[in-house]
Amino acid sequence: MLTKSPSEHTQVPICIWVFEVSQHVFNKPMFQFGFPYKNTFSPEAYTAAFLVVQHSSNASLIEKVIKIFSEANNSQINKPDMAYLIDRSRVLQNLLQIYGTQYKILEDGKIGLFPIENPEGVDERRKEMEMESLENYISDTKGI
Repeated sequence: MLTKSPSEHTQVPICIWVFEVSQHVFNKPMFQFGFPYKNTFSPEAYTAAFLVVQHSSNASLIEKVIKIFSEANNSQINKPDMAYLIDRSRVLQNLLQIYGTQYKILEDGKIGLFPIENPEGVDERRKEMEMESLENYISDTKGI
């Protein structure tokens, strides 16, 4: 529970707190009523639910949603979102990521990608998932 006003927190801890609370609120209904696909609820509900899962540190939740997404079609999910979940899950398990979506901000402010399996083939894998090249992704991410 937050004991200080939001102005006394940096943005990152507030975001972490919101995501942690959201996971608990979201987890049970998602498995009781189903994932809010973009074609059955709304694109906004889908995006909100995806972001809660994607930023979660709950590996079990992420794995459940990967399974759900693996049975979905393009009218239900955004294909790149599957890549983000796969990489997030792998990084949480200390495995090499596949698509190069997971990074950390280094002390010098630069982007530090978590290690990628077969980095020579990452752009081809990203293309299969309808994603931009890794170089463009890194360039776009620098503006965060």
